[in-house]
Amino acid sequence: MRTIESAIAVHFFSDAPDATHGLVENARLFDLCDSQRAARPYPHARAALTIEGDTAPISSLPGASLGAGPFIPRRSWEGSPDERRYTHLLLALTNAKPGQDEAFDSWYWDQHFPDGLRLPGCYAGRRYALASGAKGPFRHLAIYQFDLPDIGEAVDAIAARSGTPDMPLTDTISSVFQAWFVEPTGAWNCPALV
Repeated sequence: MRTIESAIAVHFFSDAPDATHGLVENARLFDLCDSQRAARPYPHARAALTIEGDTAPISSLPGASLGAGPFIPRRSWEGSPDERRYTHLLLALTNAKPGQDEAFDSWYWDQHFPDGLRLPGCYAGRRYALASGAKGPFRHLAIYQFDLPDIGEAVDAIAARSGTPDMPLTDTISSVFQAWFVEPTGAWNCPALV
């Protein structure tokens, strides 16, 4: 399996039937998980991961309600990534508060990222940073791979652990962030992310 070391981008779409029209090469489509969608209304129903540079720019993707990236891998995958194994991904898009980049990054690497890897069914994760010179609403992306028949178990674990000693929070993170559990809707039309 080939490892992707190039930039990737995340795109979110509404429920529109033609929301992903034209997004066929170098992309993998995902649906927002039903258990998460039931929790509260969300502006997105579908997501796509693309290999940046081999597809249309984020702003021109038809039906996109949010685009973020391109993101560059920061380190190798933690855990044992396996493209063929995962049933769900957690996509977490975040920013540090102004002037808090170093403290935020330390908290994320030392505390939050390992906490995410300890969630039920999570077996691998990787962090990315916004590419140099790129502009976008988020500077950080984390992708976690899960193997669970019902992602509700992980959703419930986050709700129960968040802000406790099992998953401490930080005052260095911006209040503007997005975290989405998604499940694949079809085969990759590009190389695997692992």
